[in-house]
Amino acid sequence: MPLAFESFDFDQFDVVISLTSEAAKGILTKPKTLHICYCLTPTRYLWSGASHYRRSAYFGLATPFLKFLYPFITTKLRLWDQIASNRPDYFISISQNVAS
Repeated sequence: MPLAFESFDFDQFDVVISLTSEAAKGILTKPKTLHICYCLTPTRYLWSGASHYRRSAYFGLATPFLKFLYPFITTKLRLWDQIASNRPDYFISISQNVAS
């Protein structure tokens, strides 16, 4: 998902407002473009719900293999998530709980 959001072209816009619980905060904008991010919740499968997602995820025959890879994938995605959360010019959360 991060690559999809990074591939969008927002060059023609003066202001971009992203509403997200995952990857929209990571869009790439030009320095002249104002990016305001309204965050609904941290990405649950990376942070607060990571262990639940790993235990309960089902991917058919690929489940054992993907569950093995899950810690490696989430480590990379967490790093991206931290970097992406610094991209917006303004980062607004839906609540104090989400902000902390």
